Amino acid sequence: MAMQDPKSGSYYEIISMNAQKGETYAIKFKNDPVVYTGIPVLYHGFTSEGEDTFSLKILEPKERQGIIRRSIQDIELLQEP
Repeated sequence: MAMQDPKSGSYYEIISMNAQKGETYAIKFKNDPVVYTGIPVLYHGFTSEGEDTFSLKILEPKERQGIIRRSIQDIELLQEP
């Protein structure tokens, strides 16, 4: 895994643990004004992009519902809603 800042390491741990829990989080990405509410899940060994890639099942806003893949490095804010 590439070098991470301390905040990204914490996000990695939260998302990694969420694969078992399936809890909802508010997530804001860098350079994106939207705060998403969704379920982030990290899939170890599932993707060739690297271990810092995760999937987010977007629940809110409704017009953005779906699943996206992003890098943990792109997260600006991750918190329980």
